[in-house]
Amino acid sequence: MTRLMPSPSQPRWKRALDHALRLTRISGFGDSSAAAGADDAAEALRSALHSLIEDLAPDARHMLALRILHARDRDELWHLRSAVYGAVARQLGEQVAQERLRRLDDVR
Repeated sequence: MTRLMPSPSQPRWKRALDHALRLTRISGFGDSSAAAGADDAAEALRSALHSLIEDLAPDARHMLALRILHARDRDELWHLRSAVYGAVARQLGEQVAQERLRRLDDVR
């Protein structure tokens, strides 16, 4: 009989710090004008990404739209560029995908 060793959990201080940072991010402590500006920029990027995938096939568009919807911040949205490029390139060609990413670069 083999015994599996339990994976070590994070130290208590690290879990407490992660929890405090998560609460800070959720409750919106800090400079509210900077947070509002970041939210506006994220929403602009989110709508630009939706416009880039609007003419894809329904299955690819749906999966990307879900990832765009569930992205928490601007950085996560920005990292979806490769997924958008891949989906557009597969269906419409690489040249069209490059042009669309240039439009996305203008939004950022």
